[in-house]
Amino acid sequence: MSLGTVRVSDFNELEKNIVYSMKQKDVIGFDIFDTIIRRRLEPEVIKDLVAKYAVDLIYKETKQKLDWELIRKKRFDLEVTLGTRNEALGFDHEFIYEDFLNEWIDSFNVSLDKKMLFDILYEKEIQLEMSSQALTPNIKNVLKRLHDENKTIIFISDMYFSIEVIWRFLDNLGVSQFFHKGFCSSQTLTKKMTGKLFEFVMKTESIKPNEMLFVGDNVYSDAKMASSKGIDVIHISDKSEKKRRTGLNLHHWAANRNDFWKGKYLEYVVKNISEHIKEEQNPNYRLGLLVSPILILFVLYIMEQSKKNDLNRIVFLAREGKVFYDIYNKIITTFKLENQYPPATYLYVSRKSTFLPSMKEFSWKEIERFMVQYSKQSINSLLSNLSLPNEIYHKYALEVGLGNFDEIIENPKENEKFLNFINHEDVRALFIKHRDEAKNNFKEYIKQEGIWGLDKVAFVDIGWKGTIQDNITRTFEEDDDFPYVYGYYVGLITGHNEWGKKSDKFGFFADSRENNHINNVIFKNGSIFEMCTTPNHGTTIGYYRENGKIHPKLKSFEVEKENFNKHFADVFQAIDDYLQDFLTVYPLLQDQTQQLKFYFIDQIRRYILYPSKQEVKSFFEYSHVESFGVFEVTTFNFKGNLLKELFKRPISKAPYRIKEIIRKQMWPEAILRNLKIPFLNFLADLNSTRKQ
Repeated sequence: MSLGTVRVSDFNELEKNIVYSMKQKDVIGFDIFDTIIRRRLEPEVIKDLVAKYAVDLIYKETKQKLDWELIRKKRFDLEVTLGTRNEALGFDHEFIYEDFLNEWIDSFNVSLDKKMLFDILYEKEIQLEMSSQALTPNIKNVLKRLHDENKTIIFISDMYFSIEVIWRFLDNLGVSQFFHKGFCSSQTLTKKMTGKLFEFVMKTESIKPNEMLFVGDNVYSDAKMASSKGIDVIHISDKSEKKRRTGLNLHHWAANRNDFWKGKYLEYVVKNISEHIKEEQNPNYRLGLLVSPILILFVLYIMEQSKKNDLNRIVFLAREGKVFYDIYNKIITTFKLENQYPPATYLYVSRKSTFLPSMKEFSWKEIERFMVQYSKQSINSLLSNLSLPNEIYHKYALEVGLGNFDEIIENPKENEKFLNFINHEDVRALFIKHRDEAKNNFKEYIKQEGIWGLDKVAFVDIGWKGTIQDNITRTFEEDDDFPYVYGYYVGLITGHNEWGKKSDKFGFFADSRENNHINNVIFKNGSIFEMCTTPNHGTTIGYYRENGKIHPKLKSFEVEKENFNKHFADVFQAIDDYLQDFLTVYPLLQDQTQQLKFYFIDQIRRYILYPSKQEVKSFFEYSHVESFGVFEVTTFNFKGNLLKELFKRPISKAPYRIKEIIRKQMWPEAILRNLKIPFLNFLADLNSTRKQ
């Protein structure tokens, strides 16, 4: 019984159509590309990447500069030449990849071992292809069903790669075991699109047309030509797959014309075939997906800088640095890059654990370093911030008349009792003892972690002022064996903080020295990055010695545990899921992070300046524990009373009072969004932009 051509409009409908159509068929043939295998990048883009890789490799080995676009054009011309040459010999317009690659390398005219270059480029293109490939939806179930029905399954493909390479592709995707045999155009120099490859298969395998069912996506090569040879056909024309490929081509077209779209193209490549990112997403998970590419690009930026500055080690600072540490190690181990990039260290530190070792003496000048930011201090909070044992110092506070240890010290710079306390000879001597003990423990901890004695290291953290870096370099910059420190931050705010002679700092997404009001929007809600990257292991409050080693002393807060379990476990899961899909396409990434970041900055700008109602609602459920400077739980919901300010006298000043109270909120744009006044966020953004 002849079925003719059966059209299937959805990959998920393929199985039931094959079950119906295969009953009288002994052999089921499949097209490979876009039927069994789909690609995250179009084939011509893979060829672009190979040309760029070849040029980079040649420059690295010989310092000879070649134009990758010229090399790419040579490939195009050579493919046409080889195909035409074989046509003149009576074959179809096809060529053998190995023949092409040899001639292509000859055209480079470089003084490199050609066999070495051949082997490297051959394997590189195959690896790029495999990174780009994924199975089409439900196809594995289809193949397994046919295999269980004892059908003979073969593949027939128009492809310049050899049959052995196609088997590698199928094996890499876990479906090679279902196929009994395969045929490709480079093997015979005959193609499906002329019908000759179908004739070759039927002749060599002694298959009659009515014994075979062929499945493919191409309306001409797979459907029309197979049907013209008397073979029944299932033609797949999946609308969602066509939409995906159209989007892929449009994004690639745009990326070639503007750096903004390079980031959008990257995100599309990651998400258009995702194996880990979940479709059903709660607001916390969506927040994780929003920040994930920024965190990953930041780590890639660190990797770029490590080569540029010849760094010996990358030191990720607790706690927010833990996410970057994990991403870095995942990239390094997944792609076996251990010999190309510096080893990584996760350093348990905090502002609290590093401030005491960094102090020169117990004086107002030294204390002012943090009181300029956290001015409301009592004796107890001051001692706690300096990691000093409260009880020992209380008697000296009593001596100078500071009897209430929890009372805020007013005007400390001119407060006679307070100045007498910090200038007390016994207090200063006691302080030096505690400072030196903390400094020695911290120094031993740093040595223990392999940082001491190196030439150049990176400190990596979220930001924003790099206080921990300042504390550490201030503590040890006079030691010859302490390395030069490059501080890398997602965002960096410079100002009153001055780093020493063995230290420098850089902000990747935003750096206040650049005075870029677009990028600086990130500072309007930096808390979101801190909360999305804070692991659940507690903050470092000091160091202690045990069994001959120095260990960090950690303190956990119950509210943080609740926060993590209720909200941020989903954020971390999203980051991990996004990273898993990103790692799949990482080998396909060619652009530098500076080119890719613009789109993702725009996404964060949108979130901060124009949040959705759901984003605001979710954010207001979060809280953050402050464990240095002030000891409190920070919440982000509105604080104040707009109605009270509205009707407070003088009424004429009400707009200014309301504006000021909104400005002082942790996230003013979220408050504006909740007021539900049309275009209010836009007007606020416009006003802010005009000022800058």
